[in-house]
Amino acid sequence: MKLQVIENFLDKKLHKKLESLFLSNSFDWYFISPTATYFDEDGQDTGRPKDDNFMFVHCFIQEFGGEEGSTEVPAAPQTVISKYTEEYIKPVLWKMQQTFAFPNPIGVLRVKANMYTNQGKSAAIGVHTDFPGLTKPDTYVTMVYHVNGNNGTTVVGDRVIPSKANQLVAFDGTCEHYGTTQTDEKVRIVINFNIKRT
Repeated sequence: MKLQVIENFLDKKLHKKLESLFLSNSFDWYFISPTATYFDEDGQDTGRPKDDNFMFVHCFIQEFGGEEGSTEVPAAPQTVISKYTEEYIKPVLWKMQQTFAFPNPIGVLRVKANMYTNQGKSAAIGVHTDFPGLTKPDTYVTMVYHVNGNNGTTVVGDRVIPSKANQLVAFDGTCEHYGTTQTDEKVRIVINFNIKRT
């Protein structure tokens, strides 16, 4: 899959609904540090940090058996972790299915939101793939949905994509990528989707 950048991906009503959820004072965020770790030649997480950064995350769906380090696309059913999945994430998955002609039902490895706080400087998150054990191209697609606009970026290979609100960045899951933190807004929020190709 070639890198695609789609502006105004969701209708305005759904985009604003997501933005309001993530910026509310009742949404659950969980601290993670570091943001990326090294994996060995077998695709197993070594636990050694790639960076000294931190972020806050909220996981919506995780397909257990497809954890980082796995070398096969799991066949296990999706496990819904968040109470917000049905109302907020399922409509986005439906839009993705229509746009990219994914199978029905859509196969989800993981969906999670990431929030980066303003640290007063632009910091690069460690270069990574979301599932290092899955090295065969066209196995899964990684998509980064920019919830709010800011001067942080999503970097895929040598392509630097500015964070624009309601913008989707889609690329093959085997492509290394990373994000940079923002200095102009209090937070940078993205939703990270990993979707099976077949």
